[in-house]
Amino acid sequence: GKRVNTVNYLFSDVADRYVGRSGGYTRIVPLGARRGDAAEMVLLELV
Repeated sequence: GKRVNTVNYLFSDVADRYVGRSGGYTRIVPLGARRGDAAEMVLLELV
C-alpha cells in the first residue's frame, strides 16, 4: 500500500476541514481498561 506521512497529511488535507472551527476538534471516547496491564484506553476522534 501507499505510505502516508501522518503529520503532512494532517496539515495539508485534514486541516482544511477545521478552518472555520474555533475549537472542539476532538472527541475522546473511553473504552475501559486494557487486559494485561489495566491501562485506560480511549478512542480519539477528529470531529
